Amino acid sequence: MAEENNNDSANADLSAAVKRMIEIYEAQKKNEKEKIEQAKNAAEDDCDGLSTNDREEGNPQHIVDKADSLASLNTAEEQESFEETRDKMKKDKEVFRSKKTAGNERKKRKIKQKIKDLLIIGTMLSTVAYMEVYIAHLIAAVWAMDTSLLCYPNILLLQVILNVANFLFASTCPNWSYNNRKKCFILIHTVLIGLVVLAPMMWGEIKLVASNVAMLRSNSFIEAVLSETVIDSVVVVLTIMPACIFTLAIMLNTERKLLSKRIFHKICAFRLLMFLDLRPNKKYLYDSQIIRYQKNGKAFVMREEDRFLHSLVVGASGTAKTSSVILPTVKEILITRCRNQEKIKKFMWEGLVKGYFELVGPLTNEGFNINAFRAATPEAEKLLQKIKKKYRMSGMFVLGPDPSLSDKVYELCKEYNIRCNRIDPTPDNWATGEPKDGSVGFNLLYIPPDTPAWRRPVVILQRAILVADVMQEIYLMNGKEEKFFTSVNRSITVAVTICLCATFRKLERRHPNLKDVQEIIDDFSRIRKYYEKLKKINQKDKRNLYGSTLDLIKNDMLGDGAKKMTELSMGLRRIFDEVLTDPMISGALCPPDDKTLDMDKVLAEGQITAVNFAQSLGAVSAKWFGLILLLSFFKAVLRRDGAQGTMEIPHFLLVDELPVILTPEINTAISLFRKFKVSFLGAMQSLNQLDVDEKTRPLKKTLLSGCAFHILFGRQGIEEMRDYCTLSGRELIIDDLESVMTSRSSKDGLKVTSTSVETPQYEDRLSADDIRYRDFQEVTCYPVRDSVLMVPFIGRCGFLSEKKNPVKIMLYNWDKYYDPAKTQKIMEEDDVDGDEIAGVSF
Repeated sequence: MAEENNNDSANADLSAAVKRMIEIYEAQKKNEKEKIEQAKNAAEDDCDGLSTNDREEGNPQHIVDKADSLASLNTAEEQESFEETRDKMKKDKEVFRSKKTAGNERKKRKIKQKIKDLLIIGTMLSTVAYMEVYIAHLIAAVWAMDTSLLCYPNILLLQVILNVANFLFASTCPNWSYNNRKKCFILIHTVLIGLVVLAPMMWGEIKLVASNVAMLRSNSFIEAVLSETVIDSVVVVLTIMPACIFTLAIMLNTERKLLSKRIFHKICAFRLLMFLDLRPNKKYLYDSQIIRYQKNGKAFVMREEDRFLHSLVVGASGTAKTSSVILPTVKEILITRCRNQEKIKKFMWEGLVKGYFELVGPLTNEGFNINAFRAATPEAEKLLQKIKKKYRMSGMFVLGPDPSLSDKVYELCKEYNIRCNRIDPTPDNWATGEPKDGSVGFNLLYIPPDTPAWRRPVVILQRAILVADVMQEIYLMNGKEEKFFTSVNRSITVAVTICLCATFRKLERRHPNLKDVQEIIDDFSRIRKYYEKLKKINQKDKRNLYGSTLDLIKNDMLGDGAKKMTELSMGLRRIFDEVLTDPMISGALCPPDDKTLDMDKVLAEGQITAVNFAQSLGAVSAKWFGLILLLSFFKAVLRRDGAQGTMEIPHFLLVDELPVILTPEINTAISLFRKFKVSFLGAMQSLNQLDVDEKTRPLKKTLLSGCAFHILFGRQGIEEMRDYCTLSGRELIIDDLESVMTSRSSKDGLKVTSTSVETPQYEDRLSADDIRYRDFQEVTCYPVRDSVLMVPFIGRCGFLSEKKNPVKIMLYNWDKYYDPAKTQKIMEEDDVDGDEIAGVSF
């Protein structure tokens, strides 16, 4: 009985302890720290009188310890959930702020537009009111025959100037770009011109008539016949009529000329901002001035926003496309980037010294990156965003068929102290095989370690599809498309790539590469261990993401269909072996993980990349290598999400000898790249190069119509002359056709009469001779200004100038302010409080 009572007492105490633990859990769930401590203390007091054997399984104190550990686990899980909720709330808050800011900006734009509209309308009404007053004074002066009543003509001339200025100002406002509204300016201007002509005529006629009015009134006969009022009316009519008829004729003729089809079209198309550059911070924008007008040598400015409408350069071999267009373009971009980078470095250094910013990663002058800084206060964050928006460090991706272009780009980057990623399979020294300075590789199957878990399957699928697309392009080079074999090759390539990307790093402690894909395609049995690992991963995932991939590997690569699939994939195996057997290509495509290029990082940080796709190594290898890099860049562009202001960083894609690696994906690039702040410039020798392949033939229309800016060198072929003559359009020409007629008369002999008739007709703006017969470095340009096509012109480009870098480069010791321990602490902090920044202007 005593034992039972003791057990009952122990059970009762145990129940009380468990209840206390439940209270602890509920208190922790409600984040009530005081209740947690009270409940813990009460639970420990309840367990003091129990058995002292803490190691026994049924001991209440053991349960207390176990409950404490469970409570701490729940607390950690709740803390993680809380952090996720907090991060989500922060993101929602940022989105709300951005939407609020965008809404405020829209309101400001509407207010500014209303102010402009009121200013334009007010100026028009004041001009009309002054015209009415002026006409009233004219009538009063004529009626009284007194010139002193006439208003001063200089004010009328000022009204003419004011109306012209009002029209120019209205051309900058979208609300006043309509034809009917521009007709109002023409009508007002016509009346003003008429008044300008009428005023001096009235003044002269009043002076002339006023001296004779007294004589008419003193005539007894006229005075007897007509009354004084009638005499005054006759005098007024005789005074006004000649001047009014003459003025009306001038007004009608002026209006007819201004509203004619040829002139009125030009008036409606006129935009002041097309000729007057009022953009703020022009010095820090990525404008292009590589072309000068042949007529006067003045540089044509292709504005940054127009560069995102893309450009095409066409010129035969030896016309200096690369040296006169691509390299000068590269240098312009580097100079502007260097100027902006030096500004940012200066501001960031001052901010570090004053404690406004903190370094969150190692930094060098050559590899400067503004994303390595963190603002210490909300005010500093606003300044940081302002700096990012004003001084942008653009990126550039240059592809060429030989080392000359990539080597020159790398040399220019060294001159401007900018890091350049050089991808070149050819060695620097052919005798020793030593790679070139700054060389990196590109592993298509590399997935950044910081990729979120939810996004990894998406990235893996993208990599697999990209490998399959490149393989299909190479496969189609060797013959016509066979849908069955194409489907087989694609399914095998996708399955192997997915399996390796999902499992290889866990098993081999490195990322897979194309060489690993090749080994499995050569021998399907090598995929078994990766297949087993993928099966375990898929079992843990309720979504069954890799189910179809596992079935294909099991049935067609490891099962009964392996032998037949091996025979069907002979073409795929041959292409892999043909390309990756070259050690230079395989070395560039299968680098170590720390030497591979990350395309997403290239775009996010605005890095410079120079690529030699090495056409000298063979057509298949060059196309393989170039397509992998080009398509990877295309996919990375479409993945840009604008996080942390990365969409504000412009990027320039320049491709020399475009037809070598041209792909139908260029349709997507030309149509969507503008939204992602990426500019495309392609150079080719002739449009006929696109007719070689059936898949690239339709792309000729895409390039002609999709690229807004065209640069044509001389020696153009028949097709280019025909296409670009049509692209030039036609212009209205008014010819005066004079006809002469002769007739014989009995009295006067021969009689000659001539008549002149204005005949409108349309002619090509540029002829085929204008396009073909151009001097060296003389080009035909099809320009764009503010997204509006301009009339083609003849221009001239030149080689790289020998001028030194106009920007002074400063070197800073960033390591002085970089503390890895502090950086780790910064990353772990939730919020950082700091002093307000006052009196600092960036």
